[in-house]
Amino acid sequence: MANRLCLIAKIGACCIIVQPSITWKRVVVKYIKHLPKDNLSRCEEVKKQGWSELKEPNIPVSLLLSIPFACLSVYLGIVAFPQIHDYLKEVLLIFTSDDEFDLVINLQYVIALYGYVILHELIHVIFMPNFLKSNKTVFSIQLWGGFASTEEIMSKARFIAISLMPYLILTFVLPALLIYMKLPISLITLLALINASGSCLDMLGIALICLQVPNGAKIRNVGMKTFYKI
Repeated sequence: MANRLCLIAKIGACCIIVQPSITWKRVVVKYIKHLPKDNLSRCEEVKKQGWSELKEPNIPVSLLLSIPFACLSVYLGIVAFPQIHDYLKEVLLIFTSDDEFDLVINLQYVIALYGYVILHELIHVIFMPNFLKSNKTVFSIQLWGGFASTEEIMSKARFIAISLMPYLILTFVLPALLIYMKLPISLITLLALINASGSCLDMLGIALICLQVPNGAKIRNVGMKTFYKI
């Protein structure tokens, strides 16, 4: 399923846009309050133009299928950084050896995590075609996570890059910088691994695109549906 939420992110938008919009000269990024609804008449129109619909599972099945991708993404995030690996070993040791332990919810960590969600979606947006001037680019931030979408036509490689970049940047590049800056490893671990696990549906979307869309094809979205054409 192509980019759904952070948890359920989908690169696709044919939706009712709700203000406010962020505009600066030719920069237009529209904010939507809810996930876009499928526009059946628009989908039929696109099919008549020669576009084929990508076969995608529904959201519950997608969540189930994305579990292996979540496990793999988190594993790669752990093995990439010895500091994170050692910290998790220490936490596991405390968890298994002590009869009781304190669970502390740090408000600063919660705020940082939500900021990471926003950054995840903005990275999606930045890699979308013509994001600075396209009125087809939208994003949303909700309590459950975030959403970013575009109805611009793009190449298969561009679609994969849009899906993959938040995972690469926020699970590997930025944590490496934060470790160099000597920020708390507990915070870095939380941000990197939550982002890695939250990118699982992005990874599932990439898998669906690679399995179904021929090389050289173009991709577009209408609502929550994805279409391709050679």
